[in-house]
Amino acid sequence: MHDIFLSYSTKDRERLQPLFQALERQGWSVFWDHRTINIGDHWSKKINHAIRTSKCVVVVWSTASVDSEWVLEEANVAKQRNVLLPIQIDSVDIPVGFTMRQTGDFVSWKADVNDPQFIRLAEKIGELVEQHDAEQAKREAAETAEQERLAQEKAAVEQQARDQAEQQRRLAEEAAEQERLVREKAAAEQQAREDAEQQQRLAEEAAEQKRLAKEKALAEHEAASHQRWLDEAQARLVAEEAAKQKKREQERAEEQKVREEHEEIERQKKAQQEQLRKEKAAAEEHARKEAERQAEADKMSSQNQKPPVKKFPLIPALLMSAAAFGGGGYYWQQTGDLAQAKAALESDDKTAWSDAVARLTTLIASGDTAAMQVLGASYYVGQGVDKDQQKGCQLYKQAADAGDTKAKETYENLPKCH
Repeated sequence: MHDIFLSYSTKDRERLQPLFQALERQGWSVFWDHRTINIGDHWSKKINHAIRTSKCVVVVWSTASVDSEWVLEEANVAKQRNVLLPIQIDSVDIPVGFTMRQTGDFVSWKADVNDPQFIRLAEKIGELVEQHDAEQAKREAAETAEQERLAQEKAAVEQQARDQAEQQRRLAEEAAEQERLVREKAAAEQQAREDAEQQQRLAEEAAEQKRLAKEKALAEHEAASHQRWLDEAQARLVAEEAAKQKKREQERAEEQKVREEHEEIERQKKAQQEQLRKEKAAAEEHARKEAERQAEADKMSSQNQKPPVKKFPLIPALLMSAAAFGGGGYYWQQTGDLAQAKAALESDDKTAWSDAVARLTTLIASGDTAAMQVLGASYYVGQGVDKDQQKGCQLYKQAADAGDTKAKETYENLPKCH
């Protein structure tokens, strides 16, 4: 980076030698193309970099330079950077665009560094160089501060990561220790149960041995009845074993019966699910056909023709698809506010309609998508409420947006919703 960029016409090169030397003697580095650019350098890139990075640009207006496109371009870049210091060595008209800036008069300058014009130029150069250096120092300080801040943040993040890793390690060790203690406790409890069972068996065996010893002693005194007693004892043991075997067989039979009953329940459950799926498919097909017929009826009505349709052609199909297979967890086979509200809307009892609508509104507030579909169907066909197909479509869309796939399908099939 140079302190001064000297912009001039090459025709004035010899005339500007004293000015170049005088500026260098002031301690400033001067970019003068024929002396600064080395052999092999790309002179265009070199000049472009220098004009954009030098701390100030001294443009020399002369008879030759006012017609030089290079000088005009360099002067324009300096003007944009607000580092332009123009001087003139010939009495010429300053080019348009640069007349608003005070131009130093070096027409009669004799290479005297004490000349007022040179002193004023040197003062202005010093101001721009000092200003540039101050701004550069400020930028460097800001960059240094930013680097320190980023380093501190990085250190803090790394420390936090280490702390988190250490905490996770401690938590893992604690969890492993707790798991080990639980296993040891379970093993100890199992061992205690086995020891208790072993002690019980030993006690029973000791009692049995004591009993046998007593019986044997009695048998020695009653030799005559000994064989009979042994036979009876053997018979009792056989009977007990037979009873135990029978009991085990009964238990196995009962277990087999329970398994068969469970399997039968599962088969019935699957059959019911298949039946519900078929009914759902039939309801969906019925709802689609009813929607198509309603669309045709609306089209005929718009042409002032009277279609041969029922009073509420869509309410059964829409209510069936909304409630029997909807996403709210309610089924009309069950009882509850939803089922009662649907039944009321399907009835001819108009006094029950307002209560049904109120119940459905309460269920909708709790996020019940099936209730949204039932009330949406009522609004769509005008059953129990004033007919408002737009509001009916909004309720179906609300249920669809809540994730109810059946509501989404019904909404997409309703002609007035699109």
